[in-house]
Amino acid sequence: MAENISALAWFQDEIDKHAGPILWHNWLFDESITRNMGLHFPKHLIVDTMQLVFHLGNLPQGLKALAYRELGMQMEDFDDLVTPYSVPFCLDYLRGAMGVVWPKREEELVRDSDGLWKLYKPQSMGTKLKRFFSDCGRNNAKGIYKAWDNWEDSHARVESICGDWPGKCITQVPFEKVLYYACRDADALLRLWPLLRSMKRQVRRKLQEHWGDAA
Repeated sequence: MAENISALAWFQDEIDKHAGPILWHNWLFDESITRNMGLHFPKHLIVDTMQLVFHLGNLPQGLKALAYRELGMQMEDFDDLVTPYSVPFCLDYLRGAMGVVWPKREEELVRDSDGLWKLYKPQSMGTKLKRFFSDCGRNNAKGIYKAWDNWEDSHARVESICGDWPGKCITQVPFEKVLYYACRDADALLRLWPLLRSMKRQVRRKLQEHWGDAA
């Protein structure tokens, strides 16, 4: 974790002693994140496998899709992991919002499809929330993220009263599941690296179906 200063210091010591390649899938995105955590990686050791895949030109750049194609590894998607655990947090948040006395919205002048002005009375936040819980009650399979209509239009207004929307956050997931999910990416990358390195050597020498052959 970013706040675990002693663990980060230990990790930096290990990085400083490391002399081999450091595999990274999408280093261009993560470089600033690691720098903000206080970590410094020697750039001459970085191997960005996403860039390598991009230059090969015919492989999926996403790690999960790449690992499935080349290794047959089935990896859990972030949404699949987090959503079941995030739902209770989001429902509690919206139940709290239901307890707020939301003011009625003022009528607005808007143009209709014919270009004529007419009075329009927007739904109050309380009405939107009631409709949301009614929709969820009628159709549990719909899911709270799909049932909440026009959330983007109301997000800032609700947060100004109820605080930050919990959304989908990996901190809501039990640590043992997070650990497996996080290590799975590194596992896939270590398995992919010999294949990608072989493909890089053979891309100009052989047909694509033979890129994975031993050099």
